[in-house]
Amino acid sequence: MKKIRLTFTVPEDIFQRFATVVPSRTRSAIVSTLLEEEAKRREMTLAAACDAANADAGLAELEADFQALENTVSEPFDHRGW
Repeated sequence: MKKIRLTFTVPEDIFQRFATVVPSRTRSAIVSTLLEEEAKRREMTLAAACDAANADAGLAELEADFQALENTVSEPFDHRGW
């Protein structure tokens, strides 16, 4: 897997605590794991929000109304007829 080098800014006290308890040779792996866990957590939150929106009957009704509009427009709007 391709790796990239990143630069982060973190509060000094957090880095000092991290550096004290995590050996330098394992820091990148630990940070990678933490980033992966956070990305998964956020993806799951987003998926849950999408599921909730898709289950919303009011939203489904609104979407059906918009879909009906798409099906009734037969030609582009022409402002010259005003």
